[in-house]
Amino acid sequence: MDTYDHFDDGTSKELNSLHTTVVIFFALWIILVAASFTALYLLPGRVFAYLFFAAIPCFFVWRSATKKRRAFIGDKITRVALQRHFELLEFDHNRHIDMALLSELPTSDWNGIKKGSDYIHGRYKGAEFLFSNFVLTDADMDGSTKVRAFNGQWLILKLKHDIWPCMVIDEYHPFTVRRLRDIDFLSENMTFNKRFRIQAEDPQMALHILTPRFIENLLSMDQSVNGVVSGKKLIYIQGGNLHFVLSSKRSFFETMDMSVLQTRIEQDIVGIQCILDVFLSNERLYNT
Repeated sequence: MDTYDHFDDGTSKELNSLHTTVVIFFALWIILVAASFTALYLLPGRVFAYLFFAAIPCFFVWRSATKKRRAFIGDKITRVALQRHFELLEFDHNRHIDMALLSELPTSDWNGIKKGSDYIHGRYKGAEFLFSNFVLTDADMDGSTKVRAFNGQWLILKLKHDIWPCMVIDEYHPFTVRRLRDIDFLSENMTFNKRFRIQAEDPQMALHILTPRFIENLLSMDQSVNGVVSGKKLIYIQGGNLHFVLSSKRSFFETMDMSVLQTRIEQDIVGIQCILDVFLSNERLYNT
């Protein structure tokens, strides 16, 4: 069976060619680097130099092929899959949501490196949303190396009406969340209260939003779609935007196993739909 038989012939062949190039030149690079350092101890120095410098072009060919493979998957596979499920207004594999919008979130100032991928601007069931993978890195304690502080997804749902004042539902997220005037709120669901910290400047509004059905939907989100949406969550509602931040510790639409690529992309798309459905089904949040 062809590894890529779920794609059309042209897509399958090109993806197969790109992936083969990536694998071959990565293997060559590793072999040559290992051989060069072995030669450093066992053979004349010039042998080490020959092997080491031979490894350099292999590294750059591997890097270039990897970028081409990712771009091909984004443009030819992910984009097509997204168009089947959403009204796709814009998609760019190399972009992410404008990180300036992080200032809207009730998080401590973040001075680290911000990057991401797979920017989506679309509509689902008439609702407009933004989505992207994103990664935040920061220096470690001694400042000598960079460490990955956050890896996950960020979704912004455009609400039909403004909601004031703001409200935070925080599953003890990797972000350091600023407190909202020390106003905590407890739901009637003790399981939910143990997992999520709720901050609401208007307790009456929080009571209307945190319906039993909405709470159950949030609690069951981790088990939906084969665990695609599992991870710590941060929900921030203010004005006309609802922010959903998921610490999944991976990137959507990406996998090293090309044989399950289509399945992974479809599952991740269904995961985005699952997130949106949870909020769109809440009458107080979206429909009133």
